[in-house]
Amino acid sequence: VNNAGVLEAGLKPVDRCLDEDVDRVIDINTKGTLYCTRAVLQDMVKRGAGSIVNLDSVAGHHGCGGAAYVTSKAAVIGLTKHTALRFAGKGIRCNSVCPSTIVTPMTMTTDPRTLDPDMMGQMAKHADLKVQPCMPIDVANVLLFLASDESRAITGQVIVSDFGSTL
Repeated sequence: VNNAGVLEAGLKPVDRCLDEDVDRVIDINTKGTLYCTRAVLQDMVKRGAGSIVNLDSVAGHHGCGGAAYVTSKAAVIGLTKHTALRFAGKGIRCNSVCPSTIVTPMTMTTDPRTLDPDMMGQMAKHADLKVQPCMPIDVANVLLFLASDESRAITGQVIVSDFGSTL
């Protein structure tokens, strides 16, 4: 399970994001996922079996979030599909889970005063804010299923886990 990720400060839209935010977020969220995937594949190829699950975000799936974060997570969706295609029929699967907001220290310590008001307004148009956020256990259960042999027929899929908030 590739589960490292960071947000950029303020969730800035594309016309306001800073190069240093883009570099930091892409380095951790996208490059980190690619590097870890590449490393674990060496052993999986030798065994002819394995399941890679990328913890992604609805931001990458729907475009709702700061530009750097959205870009980093959309790239992970592409990496997921590429990896699944590359190893289809070889016993190695790759899927992505896209939760909405998860109640974690990363999301709960965000200072609302630093959020870009224009971006927050646009994001609110695409989400039902009355729907409960995911708790870590909700996402962990989806990850556990995709990592297990019970999901052996599933590969290359992007599963949104958000209690229906982005429908």
